[in-house]
Amino acid sequence: LGVKRQFAVGREVRAIFGLDQAPNLDVDVPLLETGQPVAFETAIPELGRHFRVSAFQLRDECFVTIFQDVTDIWVARQAEERSALRFRELFGFSPLPMGYMDQQGRILDLNRRFTELFGYTIEDIPTLDDWREKAYPDPAYRREVVAQWDATLDSRRDDAREIADDLIARVKEHVDERHDEAVLVAEVVP
Repeated sequence: LGVKRQFAVGREVRAIFGLDQAPNLDVDVPLLETGQPVAFETAIPELGRHFRVSAFQLRDECFVTIFQDVTDIWVARQAEERSALRFRELFGFSPLPMGYMDQQGRILDLNRRFTELFGYTIEDIPTLDDWREKAYPDPAYRREVVAQWDATLDSRRDDAREIADDLIARVKEHVDERHDEAVLVAEVVP
């Protein structure tokens, strides 16, 4: 903000920044009452900036307030939140069945279409291994599928092209309560 130390020391925040009223008095009053240091983030709309503020009592009614401009961090955080929301919307409402997992193979989420198509919820398949056992119940075929996927993924680490999947996966059988009969949700074929 270009405020020189000499200009700031001993002056009120209101005067330093040319504000009509000192910001965050609700935080400063408890500091004066208890003498305990405070730290918080705040926006000063008149300046169009966001700050991380730390304040502590120096002596009697004299205290030190440090303003760290975190506007760029705040803007980046807002962009990240918008991006995460957009991802959740696209993921959740995609017409394609999708799921994602962490590095340990724990499934973090499955979209609505995945559950509709395959019949499994995240409770049914909390890990990739659980998915593989249900989707490929034959152990020999499962080993073949896993080997093929691992080889394909290893060869495509830096390649964004789509991976073709011509493997057959078993879907969960559902009971249609209206007709009291079992129905197959979907069939995945080559």
